[in-house]
Amino acid sequence: MRRFGIVVFLVSWMAFTAHAEIVYTDLRPDGVVNTNFGKYLIDLNRDGANDFAAWLFLPLRPDEVTVTAFGEHEVLGNKKSGRIIAPVHAAGFAFESPSGNWTKTVSGFSPSYVDDSSSEMDAIGTGYVGVRMLINDHFHYGWVHLHLDVLAGVLTVRDYAMETVPEKAIAAGAKGGFKAKADPVEDLHISHIGDAMNGEGVQFIFRPGLDETRVKEYRLFVLQQEQLPFFGLKEAQSASSEKYIRLKPSGGPLIGNLGAQATDINGESIQTNRAYQAVVLSIAGGDAELDQLSDFSPTLLLRVESTAKSSETWSNVMEKSEQDPAPQDEWLTQDYASESKTYPKIKPKQFRIYSAGKTIVFKCEVSDIDPRSKILVLDPYGQRLAEKFIDGPEVKMPLEGLEEGIYNVRLILNNRLFDNNLYIR
Repeated sequence: MRRFGIVVFLVSWMAFTAHAEIVYTDLRPDGVVNTNFGKYLIDLNRDGANDFAAWLFLPLRPDEVTVTAFGEHEVLGNKKSGRIIAPVHAAGFAFESPSGNWTKTVSGFSPSYVDDSSSEMDAIGTGYVGVRMLINDHFHYGWVHLHLDVLAGVLTVRDYAMETVPEKAIAAGAKGGFKAKADPVEDLHISHIGDAMNGEGVQFIFRPGLDETRVKEYRLFVLQQEQLPFFGLKEAQSASSEKYIRLKPSGGPLIGNLGAQATDINGESIQTNRAYQAVVLSIAGGDAELDQLSDFSPTLLLRVESTAKSSETWSNVMEKSEQDPAPQDEWLTQDYASESKTYPKIKPKQFRIYSAGKTIVFKCEVSDIDPRSKILVLDPYGQRLAEKFIDGPEVKMPLEGLEEGIYNVRLILNNRLFDNNLYIR
């Protein structure tokens, strides 16, 4: 078993005014220390000055949490053989004057510190260490929530808090009036796939936020652009169930179609020649108490068309020329090294590319296509999985060997590069 210890050092304090409440800090993301002599700085009372530093030393005594206080500040622990044994407590334990021996250590810091506080964490894995700060001749009690992964050699600082009322006890894990929020989703997009010109032809995709344990469910709303200024958290929370799509957390990206009966927030069917954006409400679950809205998605414009056209979600990420053959993508350099003919510039609205099961379908209203144009399918690491040259205005690209999932698709079309993600079923 790998041996290591954690040292929390008090480094500074600045003037502080009590406000009869708990000062709580929820670290998002958690503070992670995974290197020898690594540290995480802690501003316990949130006055802009770092009050503690959580250090990780490798190796040290077996499976210990070591906490050292500096100056007049103290750690809850019992002195034993030149060491301070600091118990790691469960949530709810009261940190106060009678709760044990509060012990000072030496001022200053060097790796060869004099007194330290330690406790085995094997049985707990996570717990709370009691600390107190001497401010204006009065102690303010607090806690630091730590998690120790013994095998990986990783210390995680999850959150911490301090009672602003002098000499008042604080319970381990107490957060005062703090209410955690459900994490908003990220990378929300809607795009037009297939030939349907209603909600059946609109695909949504998004990734969960940082901590999906704080989400009970997602509610996906579609709005016309003119509805955006009048839609916020209150409107999302009060909306009736027929005005949104309910989705359960899945532990990964969520993707699907709105459906033929889908409507916008006003109850109107998804229609052509209208600009739409989507937003997702994360409903609080786990230890979260507050719902939270995501950012709005980029705009999708459904167009009336006699021939297939592209959704506006496809981005023209690069426009190349004979003199600039995109050296940042070396595999493009050879393809575009020279040209003997000028091909028409094709705009996103002049083509469509979408997935139909395990097949990518490309349709273009321009027939004069450079024979070097092609479709490329890449994995999340940028490795090319498949490619097919575009030899006409309509091409089908079978992908039977690929597993179901989200893939990056690049379209090289008449000296231009387009990029988007497609879901391959």
